[in-house]
Amino acid sequence: MEAKRKLFVVRHGETDLNEKDVLQGRIDCGLNATGVAQIQKLAKTSSFNSIKHIYSSPLKRATQSAEIIKQLSSLDLPIKTDKDLMVGERGLLTKEPNRFAKTQFYTSPILCHGESFRDVYNRTLMFLERISSDPSGDALVVTHGDVITTFRYYKDRMSTNNYGNWSDILDKFPPSDPRISQALNELKSEFGGISGEDNFLLSAFRDLSIDLSMMIGEQQIQKDKSAGKPALLISEKAKSKRFKRALEQAEATKQFASKQENFFLVRKYLDSVISNHPDIPSDRWDEIFQQYNPTDNGKVFELEI
Repeated sequence: MEAKRKLFVVRHGETDLNEKDVLQGRIDCGLNATGVAQIQKLAKTSSFNSIKHIYSSPLKRATQSAEIIKQLSSLDLPIKTDKDLMVGERGLLTKEPNRFAKTQFYTSPILCHGESFRDVYNRTLMFLERISSDPSGDALVVTHGDVITTFRYYKDRMSTNNYGNWSDILDKFPPSDPRISQALNELKSEFGGISGEDNFLLSAFRDLSIDLSMMIGEQQIQKDKSAGKPALLISEKAKSKRFKRALEQAEATKQFASKQENFFLVRKYLDSVISNHPDIPSDRWDEIFQQYNPTDNGKVFELEI
């Protein structure tokens, strides 16, 4: 029987934007003095002697934290960056104050052009599968709060069929509509060779979900504007800049029209299954965070896989 490996999952140290209590998203800023001190303290008070691999989000606050731990723990190992460890995309609400932005983002991530919990969770599964092929040994993983939330969710539910990922749901509730079945087959043909047949949907969702979210979000924004509904609570300057960026990215996705259409059909079906089956866990960030709240800056969470 293959021995389990332990993951020491660390949330990066504090940044200036953490201190200002705004949604930081993928803004690439480094640690502040408090953040450096948090990681130094963690490295000095924790035992990382068994570490054989170091993985990190490519964002500066994570790689800087990983480098501090590496140096203070005398780990002669490369730091391998992995995009699937990046913080969830916050979209239009990036750098907006948490006092109202979190509520909007957690309940309507797609409208905000961001990633849902399930999007980030599926990325986590892809990362775990990828490192399973690495040589055995414990690993240090430096990442972000919402990714750590998905690790906590995984640890709590990995021993049961919890329908946490898309493939689980499709296995249990296969579509009866031939259009959806055809869309699934085409997605499988397109993405099946990327990470193996079992995870073709994970690859498709990772590559297409952000583009689709932006398209859906922009359509909804335009519809709300036409109906005279209030827009998101962000400044006009920020709205103008971000809407322009969203429109540019939405325009760029038109070349993927058939893939996007298939993806939309499958996602719409999956969302209907989730909403109609109470045994499938919630897809909402706010409800997930209540149960699996993320680790504080500069703290470690242990997981065996």
